[in-house]
Amino acid sequence: MARKAFGSQAEYARHAGISEPAVSKLKRNGRLVLTSDGRVDFAATDDARRRGADPSRALAGTAPEIPAPVSREPADPPTTPLQAPMTFAEVKAEDAWYSARLKQIDLETQLGNILLKDAVAEAEMTAARTVRMSIDSLPGHAEEIVAAATSGGADAVRGVLRTIARRIEESLASQLTAMAEEADATSPPDGDADGQAVPPTTTA
Repeated sequence: MARKAFGSQAEYARHAGISEPAVSKLKRNGRLVLTSDGRVDFAATDDARRRGADPSRALAGTAPEIPAPVSREPADPPTTPLQAPMTFAEVKAEDAWYSARLKQIDLETQLGNILLKDAVAEAEMTAARTVRMSIDSLPGHAEEIVAAATSGGADAVRGVLRTIARRIEESLASQLTAMAEEADATSPPDGDADGQAVPPTTTA
């Protein structure tokens, strides 16, 4: 009598001489080869058990694929298009533009249209000193304030403080105006790059 090629899981257990729980374990592990109608393929399952491979590969009769080795060579750096070098004419044109720009800045500076950073910083420090000196002069008005408080109370003190504040404001304005006039006197007159005065243009 020929041996059965297909059967139930219980029949395969008897065929293979193993327990039915062992057959269930083969199924969970994917090593129990079933046909489309749910029967066990005895020969294929025996082969899968021997080889310990995927039953689908056992049926196909092919060896497991071995992945190709991963290359450890450094990847080539991304290539970027190189910028074309400037032509001689382009270099000369750019150099001429920068030269003209520097001459324009120099001329505007001499005409007083551009303030140098150091000059601005010096003017700020002078103005700050002037304001600080005015504030430092406030203690010198103590007797005047005390006299106002003694004779007229809070209203008299407020009046004295307003007078003192007005005097300080006028003093500051006068000093800052004098500073501005001094700066104007030291700057070159309107003229060309050599500081020479340029005559006014007239039209016919």
